[in-house]
Amino acid sequence: MGEPTVDIAIDPKGRWAAIVSDHKVEIFDAKLLRLVTQFYFPAETHLKGVTFSDHGGWLAVAEHQDNIHIYATSSWKEIKTLPITGHYWGMEFKPVVIAPVKPDYSAVIVSMMRSPMNMYPGSEIKKGLVVSLKQAMPDLTKETVTVDLVLRSKKTYPVPAPLAYPSEKYKDGMLLNNGRYEVDITGGMVNLKLKSGMVIPRDTPEGTYYVMAVADAGNKHPESNERNNVAYLEIKVKKRLDDRPVN
Repeated sequence: MGEPTVDIAIDPKGRWAAIVSDHKVEIFDAKLLRLVTQFYFPAETHLKGVTFSDHGGWLAVAEHQDNIHIYATSSWKEIKTLPITGHYWGMEFKPVVIAPVKPDYSAVIVSMMRSPMNMYPGSEIKKGLVVSLKQAMPDLTKETVTVDLVLRSKKTYPVPAPLAYPSEKYKDGMLLNNGRYEVDITGGMVNLKLKSGMVIPRDTPEGTYYVMAVADAGNKHPESNERNNVAYLEIKVKKRLDDRPVN
């Protein structure tokens, strides 16, 4: 015997019908009455509500007391999970009820070499790096986001992230040469095309440093989470033997 239905929603454009039971969501083509897709939830999860956004681009599915799951109707993939405080009573796509619907940009920095990377003053940083920008709400309007690549001696960065500034000589928190990117992001993730000329300043002292990728530098875009905008790669800067003074 199938589970009893707990809620039904029709998208504003009349394309989809969402039917929710205790542990399952079924999506039907509203005109053809044909099953399009379905989502299953664990036995310990109890679903209580479903609704479409005004433009029909998102579907929200609410648990009884833990989370609201947001799906993009273009792909039926989950794009966001919002925690619930207390028990579910009802929801609609208004900021005061669910949450401010804002983008969430985050940086991802990946080394093709073992971390920490050993580098020398004057070394090119581009080699062996992949830097990506992610957006947690891929169906939002295409935005241009500033990404800074920064050299810092500490593993921390201010929140919200300010713009970094270049310097001819080493300065903690400096913007690396050719280290600023204006990125048009859509579809969830973009890999940066790193420029040549990003080098460790020649007067950088020996020690441990962090190459940081800072998403939305300058805080131009309000976000739902400002604390995931920075990713880092640890590097060890060492003087070359021929740079050391002779005693």
